[in-house]
Amino acid sequence: LGVINQAVAGCPHRFAYSCTLKPGWFLLTGFVKHDVVDGTSSSYEFGSNRFCSEPAFAPRNNPKSEDDGYLVTFVTDMNNKTSEFVMIDARDVEAGPVCRLKLPHRISSGTHACWCPRRLLEKSAYWKTKRKTTPSKL
Repeated sequence: LGVINQAVAGCPHRFAYSCTLKPGWFLLTGFVKHDVVDGTSSSYEFGSNRFCSEPAFAPRNNPKSEDDGYLVTFVTDMNNKTSEFVMIDARDVEAGPVCRLKLPHRISSGTHACWCPRRLLEKSAYWKTKRKTTPSKL
């Protein structure tokens, strides 16, 4: 399972992000950042019995580089039977989460997600017709 910054999809790019697996299981235990130009990599593991979902790449506003953004994922902690939303700075994967938001319920590991910038959401028919909260209050 791997992702790139979608701004460079279809173009030469330097960075790719993949997941590490629990041996013998299809459980994702962490992330690896691959520098495909110089052949190096760096990684982060979420810890014992903590399993993540495939990450999405969320670029910062006005990014300065290809890796200027976040890897976003859900992490399920089987030790505590909890789940959280996690953001990792894609420029420094080894540093671990820069944001952790506890979810009200445990979710299964492997939950899929994607990243969509707010500017695109605001153009959607759903946002315009069904949204109960105005964008200024989010």
